[in-house]
Amino acid sequence: MFPKEILLKEKILRTQNQKGKMAMRIYPIWDNPVSNQAKKSQMWQLQYFVDLSDHNNLPIDKLLHLYS
Repeated sequence: MFPKEILLKEKILRTQNQKGKMAMRIYPIWDNPVSNQAKKSQMWQLQYFVDLSDHNNLPIDKLLHLYS
């Protein structure tokens, strides 16, 4: 989940002053993008990536920090 403020900063969402995007690609931590634009997108996205694969060991502190 990306905070609305970040999506505005990255010009994903539409505002009165910017058009916004029709779609966006998500580049998770296990992806190795090739293009420079994809690498740039992955860099800002990774700080919001939360690994939830181990439901017995959820990163509660990171979730609270990101979304509270």
